[in-house]
Amino acid sequence: MITHHPLASPNKNTWGPAPVVGPLVSTTKSWSQSSPRSLSASHEARSIEHDATYAWIEELYRRVAESKPHAAMDLLLQQFDDWFDARRFSDVDYVLRTIDLDKLDTTLQLGLLGFTKVARDQLHARAALLTRVEERLRGTDPQRCERLLARVR
Repeated sequence: MITHHPLASPNKNTWGPAPVVGPLVSTTKSWSQSSPRSLSASHEARSIEHDATYAWIEELYRRVAESKPHAAMDLLLQQFDDWFDARRFSDVDYVLRTIDLDKLDTTLQLGLLGFTKVARDQLHARAALLTRVEERLRGTDPQRCERLLARVR
């Protein structure tokens, strides 16, 4: 069986055989048996990832503030594509949960929804973002609200 696996090839965009694994016998400790040190290291690694994601969001806001909407859209598309390729749905969810819609124009708000539509089943925060964007559009552009959201639902 051929599946995509990050260890199968140094190039993330190639397909190859999944690594061979032995019998399904767990030799790892359960969460309750893990040492505090390993839990701390895991939390620290996750915290660093969120710091990088936060910095990415700030860069997106900066591009919008500098009136560079195309650069902001490019950044959004490129980063989400990378995260989806790496199956890092938690990073996308973090963005969808924490993004400040006041700092984005309508096109970027719809871009967020459009780019995440393909993975909506894996993104728990997407439904709440859709609701937030819809509420804003009903207030700012009620005549076009349904038409604008029809493609990104």
